[in-house]
Amino acid sequence: DDKLNFGSQIQSTNDKSIPIERQLIESRREVNNPSPSYANTNEQGIILGVISSILILWWSIQGALECIIPLWILTPSMLGGLGYTPLRCCFSFFCISFLILWLMTTHFLRSILTVTKRAPMKVLRVSVASEIILLLMLPVIPNKIVSVARSESIMIMASTIILLTLLALVTILGNASISILHQIACNKYSDNPGEINVVINCFGQERFLSDCKTGKLTFNLGSFSNIVGILAIAPVYVWSTTKVRPTPFDAVFCLLATSFILPILHILSFTFLLNAKGEFVMVGLKKASAIIYDIIAIPMSDMSSLLEEVNSRSTQGLPR
Repeated sequence: DDKLNFGSQIQSTNDKSIPIERQLIESRREVNNPSPSYANTNEQGIILGVISSILILWWSIQGALECIIPLWILTPSMLGGLGYTPLRCCFSFFCISFLILWLMTTHFLRSILTVTKRAPMKVLRVSVASEIILLLMLPVIPNKIVSVARSESIMIMASTIILLTLLALVTILGNASISILHQIACNKYSDNPGEINVVINCFGQERFLSDCKTGKLTFNLGSFSNIVGILAIAPVYVWSTTKVRPTPFDAVFCLLATSFILPILHILSFTFLLNAKGEFVMVGLKKASAIIYDIIAIPMSDMSSLLEEVNSRSTQGLPR
C-alpha cells in the first residue's frame, strides 16, 4: 500500500509539472518570437526614425543650396563663380520665377503634383536622382564655354536659368513627397506608439504624439534642418572662396559636395517600402553591388512609371 501511495504521489506531481513546463516553453517562444503587434510597433518606430533622418538630410541640403546658389552666381569668375552683377543676378531669378509660375499652371505639372500624393516614394527617389544630375551639370556648363567671359555669355545665362528652374521644380516635388511620407509615418506611429525612448522623454510622450498627429513634428524638423544646412555650408563656402583654388575646390565645391551627399539619402530610401495599403515595410540594406544597381535602375523604373501615370491622367483630364 505504501508503494502504491508513493507511486500515485509521483504520478500526481508529474501531472502538476506538465502545465508549468508548457508555460516555460510558451514564455520562451514569446521572448524569441514577439507578438505581431509588438513587432509592428517596433518596426513603425524604426521606420519613423529612418524617414526622419531622410527629412533632416533633405531639408539640410535644401537650406545649403538656398544659401550657396545666389552666392555662386555673384562670386567672381576667378574664384569659380559666374561673376554676375546684382542687376544680372536679379534678372536671372526673375526669369526663373516666371518660368516656375508658368509651369505650375500647365496640365503636365499639375498631373505630377497629383501623382505625388498617390506615390510619394517614387517621386522622392526621382527627385533625389534628378537633383544629383542637375547639381553636377550646373558647374560643368560654364567651364565648357570659354569663348567669352562667363558674365557676358548669353549661352551660360540661358543654361543656368533652365537648370535652376528644373532644380526648383525638383525641389518642390521632393519637399512635397518627403513631407507626405513623414506625415504617414507619424500617423502610423501615433496610432500604435512603442516604447518610450530618449527622444520621446525630451519632448514628453503626449506632446510628441500630438505633434505627430498635427504635423508640427514634420514642420519643426524641416525648419530646424533648413537652418542647420545654412549654418553648416556657410563656413565651407567662405573657405573655398578666400583665395584662388583649383576648380574642384573653388566656389563650385559646395555644389559638388551636396551632390555627393544626396546618394546617402537615396540609399536610405531603399530600406523600406510603401505598399498599396499605405503601410511601410522594412526591407533592409543589400550588398554594395545590389545598392549600386538599385541607385541606377530603380529611379529609371520609377521615372517611367510616373510618366505613364501622368500621361494616363493627362488623357483623362484633371479638374481645375
